[in-house]
Amino acid sequence: MALILSATLAGAAPSEIRPPDQAERLFAEGARLIEGEADAERDQAAFRKFEAAAALGHAPSMRMLGWFHLMNRGTKPEAANPEQAALWYRKAAEGGDAVAQNTLGWLFANGEGVPRDDAQAIGWYRKAIDQQNMDACVNLARMYIAGRGVEKDFARAAALVRTAAEAGHAEGEYLMGLFHLEGFGGMPRDLILTGEWLRKAANQGYVEAQFRLGLMYHLGAPTFVQNPYEAFDWYRKAAEAGHADAQCNLGLLYSEGAGVKQDQGEALQWYRKAVEQENAAAQFNLGKMYETGLGIEKNVGSALQWYRRSARQGYVLAQATLARLFSQGNGVPVNPEEAVFWCRKAAFNNEPSALALMAWMYQNGFGVAKNDKMAEGFSRRAADAAGQTAAGTAAQP
Repeated sequence: MALILSATLAGAAPSEIRPPDQAERLFAEGARLIEGEADAERDQAAFRKFEAAAALGHAPSMRMLGWFHLMNRGTKPEAANPEQAALWYRKAAEGGDAVAQNTLGWLFANGEGVPRDDAQAIGWYRKAIDQQNMDACVNLARMYIAGRGVEKDFARAAALVRTAAEAGHAEGEYLMGLFHLEGFGGMPRDLILTGEWLRKAANQGYVEAQFRLGLMYHLGAPTFVQNPYEAFDWYRKAAEAGHADAQCNLGLLYSEGAGVKQDQGEALQWYRKAVEQENAAAQFNLGKMYETGLGIEKNVGSALQWYRRSARQGYVLAQATLARLFSQGNGVPVNPEEAVFWCRKAAFNNEPSALALMAWMYQNGFGVAKNDKMAEGFSRRAADAAGQTAAGTAAQP
């Protein structure tokens, strides 16, 4: 929904259908009423202002009525009404409102209030782009990237992204950074430009860019010397905005004392925020704290619960850890069947410790028929995939 909300109040009516001044005044009064935090009484008053202006043919007010129905603000029903929202957005879009055209495209692309229809989405995005709507540039670029309603075309996507980025559109700047990171769409793979564009977006408060910068400074990359202090600053900005991966990684920095004074209590707090959003890496890290008693009373049962939640989401280190616990019996009963089950899942993704454990299982006939050839094969794979596992792990996209 952020894309829709970002430009909801933007844009006056196009000059060729400019309504009477009375409608403009009503629109301005309604806009003032919904500034700040949501308030039911003010919302209802604003809704009436927009309703009156819409009756005078004011397209931006029609768009605002769509927004009210979509977000369940100022309307009587207890639930949002995307069908009614789509009707108002269509009226506004047909009246030439660029923001409504982009939003109507988004509704068709996502099947909100209307049947999903990529061709309709693309058509409305293009109408909005004709009026220099940068949200629509980014949305159409994503259609080209995904090949939805059009053939995949990274070059066309890159041109649209560049247009938005050079106009100062935060998401466009973020995508420019990613295109330079991967060398998509004919853009040169250039990590200096990646950093520059990500920083532009991050400085505008674009949360995903803040997280990406934090990650690059955390893990290090060419032209990005590891800098835990920079990583901490960017993670905190994104974490405070509710970004679950950033919350997890901020917790990890606190746990390790990297870029900030070590504080297991703060680490625990940020992990808990992230697991509220079902973040698998944070679930694993929280399980690690319970297993080791780091910053919290040791409780292997609680650790097991968090590892399971993480593993069920496909988090490989949690799967490998469950395999270790059930094969060694560290605080839990030895369970060969469950150990093999989780070990196979982690080994399938070439997790080194799981590959080594599978080799041991075949060598010793633990939960599987003894097979020296299989043991040797897994042992070779483990050596090839050898790496080191940190006490905690960083979440990555």
